[in-house]
Amino acid sequence: MEQGKLRWGVEQRLEFIETTLYWQGTINRGDLMARFGISVPQASADIKKYREAAPDNMAYDGQLKRYVATEAFTPILKKPVAEDYLSNLRGSEGQSNMVPYSPPYDDLKLPQRLISPRILRFITMSIQGNLDIQIRYQSMSRPKPIWRWVTPHALGTDGRRWHFRAYCHMDGIFKDFLFSRVLETKSTRESEIRSSDDEDWNEIVNVQISPNSQLPLSQQKVIALDYGMRQSVMKISVRRSMLFYLLQRLNLLDDEASASNSRYLELQNRNELHPLIKNQNQSESSL
Repeated sequence: MEQGKLRWGVEQRLEFIETTLYWQGTINRGDLMARFGISVPQASADIKKYREAAPDNMAYDGQLKRYVATEAFTPILKKPVAEDYLSNLRGSEGQSNMVPYSPPYDDLKLPQRLISPRILRFITMSIQGNLDIQIRYQSMSRPKPIWRWVTPHALGTDGRRWHFRAYCHMDGIFKDFLFSRVLETKSTRESEIRSSDDEDWNEIVNVQISPNSQLPLSQQKVIALDYGMRQSVMKISVRRSMLFYLLQRLNLLDDEASASNSRYLELQNRNELHPLIKNQNQSESSL
């Protein structure tokens, strides 16, 4: 089946049929009607079209009054990705849009850093216009907030908090600033700073991780499997400015001497990355 020749709505419904069969194992016309608000004839036509494209993927069960996935089921439209299913489930708070039925689900609700829509808009507009902006910022290295000129050029997140990357005119370097610590905004002006000047943002470094060699071999093997490592090594490309956050999340900031069998991973190219880690640690602590 050539998806490019199908209308977008038909393509979406056929993908829904296939995804539902894969994750749930069954489907009927009512599932399509509820999901897309279509008529009985249209739902029947969609199921017929999918059966014609993949005749070995589904069979009708008269007792269940549903189509069921066969043992020979093979996706033809989209490769199943576990992360997509789980992300969809998480984003829909337990009611997945991918399939009619979702398993019982709960999500750990962690405290979120509040971001003012007004400040976020101010920052994104200044990035678009390449502007210097004046912000009143509360850092953790100063007792009181101060006004400073910065030139933002990008946004970033470590998975828990959002920041913007900017040139700090007071310190003369590029830094990360947390949205939640911007208390006020004021003036703007045209900027001569360019994002190409931010070497830490533009340079990509390679991080190599492996299972902690102090763990038993059987545990090392399962960790390699957890992370999809090849020959017990995973290579991760990351911006140099994001390296600190990556290693922090992976619990790899401490040196080898303090490592123990309570840590799952090991940094293979620590000597290569150590100077970068040290510099970024100092930069992070200043804000």
